[in-house]
Amino acid sequence: CAMILWGDGVRSSREFEVEPSLNDRLSMLEYKLYENRSGVSNTHKRNKEIVSEEHELLKKKVEGILIRIAAIKNTLKQAGVPYITE
Repeated sequence: CAMILWGDGVRSSREFEVEPSLNDRLSMLEYKLYENRSGVSNTHKRNKEIVSEEHELLKKKVEGILIRIAAIKNTLKQAGVPYITE
């Protein structure tokens, strides 16, 4: 999940070409549109679509993780493990 949101810092620090992260795309979109007087280009629109698609993927992954965490907490609680918070 972190790689989708923030990108692969290790690869990029070694000067490998990496796909822009969700944060990179959104930040670049914001930067390019700030005080833009020429209007929204097709590239801007496509980057917005990519951000929306990646956000949905990230959201589904996080929801899956939360479901698994809830199942683990339930199993631990049923086993009588102390310090399981709600």
